[in-house]
Amino acid sequence: ITSRRTIPVRTVIIKMSEDKDNKTRLERTRELIAELNKIDSEVVVPSEGEPFVEKRDPHLRLRRTLTPPSTFKGCSPEEAQFMISGSTGERVSLSFSCFGHDFVCDGYFFGTSEEKATKRIFAVHGVTPGISRTRWHALGERLAKEDAGIRFCSIDWHSLDRTDEPQDEFLTMLPKHFFDRVDDDLFQRMLVGLPADKIAKQKKLLDDINQHCPRSVEDGAIALRAMIEQGCGWGKGGKSFALLIKSWSGAIGMQMLVNAKKENDEFRKSIAGAVIMHPAYLKEHGVTEAIEGLPVVMCWARDDPKVPYNIFSQQYLDGGAIIMGPESGGHANFPEFDEQA
Repeated sequence: ITSRRTIPVRTVIIKMSEDKDNKTRLERTRELIAELNKIDSEVVVPSEGEPFVEKRDPHLRLRRTLTPPSTFKGCSPEEAQFMISGSTGERVSLSFSCFGHDFVCDGYFFGTSEEKATKRIFAVHGVTPGISRTRWHALGERLAKEDAGIRFCSIDWHSLDRTDEPQDEFLTMLPKHFFDRVDDDLFQRMLVGLPADKIAKQKKLLDDINQHCPRSVEDGAIALRAMIEQGCGWGKGGKSFALLIKSWSGAIGMQMLVNAKKENDEFRKSIAGAVIMHPAYLKEHGVTEAIEGLPVVMCWARDDPKVPYNIFSQQYLDGGAIIMGPESGGHANFPEFDEQA
């Protein structure tokens, strides 16, 4: 770090165990977690001003280096990043429980305080730990300036961590661990029209998801509702919210909406609307019914190679969704500055 003042940084180099035996690997993992627990600070780079050291709960985000990597996403350098740098949002640690354990996760808030909020928005990023983590931040900044009553939360799912309670569940709670299996017939339809190199890449992706992904989209929906309901305190007590989801989180969020529709409880009645961008595949039926009567705006390029518009969009259109924004741009189009959308 180039700075006018010196910041001491402790570097820990870890050689991962190459043991094939699962029991031995688990023991080594626990030993490494114990070692990482000795680290209690990290360097924060703000949008403006000098970097500074901040105390953190001892597991930090380095625990992601110990996460059993999915063969289709692996572990990337961004996953070892402790937390987002350069955001103007207020970072708040949200606490919630699911699957019998307690977790914490960072939420970045824009706009007014909880007490003064008249409109609440909860945004969830895509699967990758890089730029996707901050995709919604520019929108949070913009809306907060336009409406004094907005409270905008952009969750950083990649920061999900355990509490002080010893447990291994958190090791398979990153976005890359929540996917649904795609049946072969549907997958073959998704490949039609793709170049040979992309077909091979998509086939490998499907095989890896089907063989190695430890959690389902349903599991992700349970965790997401816990973040909103327990972490933010929204979806109850008259605190309605709009949901913003894209790609991977599109599937997770839609599964949550399908579940909420079935239960038809206070949480479902507190969902004011949704923005859904090129949502990933979920095996659950009931998407149309889940969004009927709910204001839904979608952004979905007609040339999306990962989630083909011509195969998956009709169920959303039948539910009353309005599709806006660019018609081309593949799976990466993001209409942050599309005035109409």
